[in-house]
Amino acid sequence: MSMENNGAKDAWIESVMNSTEGIQHAHPSTHLYDKINKKLNKKDAKIVKLPLVKWAAAALLLLMINIGTIFYYTTRNKSMNVAEQNQSNPFVAELQMNNTYNY
Repeated sequence: MSMENNGAKDAWIESVMNSTEGIQHAHPSTHLYDKINKKLNKKDAKIVKLPLVKWAAAALLLLMINIGTIFYYTTRNKSMNVAEQNQSNPFVAELQMNNTYNY
């Protein structure tokens, strides 16, 4: 039985190998090499220099820091105004000074 399996396997391998007969190799178009060279030598592409990118990144970082600072001081001033309003009532100010934990 193993001889029959080997024979069937060999026949299958042979049929697969023979299936490639008559297949032609792929050939590129005659002007493909010229098209590639033309695109490679084309100098219309804009090249951004690295120092320009660094300056843009630094400017963006400074802008983000400024926006964060404005946001921080705006919220801080609002919370200070609330604290000043609460100081008009000494009882509220006293409660804010003491930490109370409800466990």
